Amino acid sequence: MATSNRSQARASSPSAGRVSSPPTRPGGRILTLRVDNDGRKVEIFDYYLKPVACEEGPAFELSKLQGDGETYHVRIGEDASCECKGFLRWGHCKHVDSLTALKQSNRL
Repeated sequence: MATSNRSQARASSPSAGRVSSPPTRPGGRILTLRVDNDGRKVEIFDYYLKPVACEEGPAFELSKLQGDGETYHVRIGEDASCECKGFLRWGHCKHVDSLTALKQSNRL
C-alpha cells in the first residue's frame, strides 16, 4: 500500500459513512459514503467492504459498486494508507477518513 505524508486543505469531506451487511455476499459488507463537496454537490459512493489481513493495522479492500468498479486497499491507524489517487496526491482521502471515523465510533 502506498503511503504519503503530504497534508493539504480538503476539497471535500465525508459527512456520513454507513456500513450494512448485504444479503448476497457473505463475509463482506457494504460501505456507503456521503460526501459533501463544500456545499456545492453531495455525492454518494457505495463500496463492497471486506477486511484483509495486514500486520501493520486494520486493513480493508474496498470495491466500488458503481462506475468503473475500481478496488482500493485501505489501512487505518497510525500509519494509514490508501491506493486511491486522492491519498497518493494529498496524503488523506475519504476512504481512510470514513473508515477511521466508523472504527472510532465502534460502527465498523
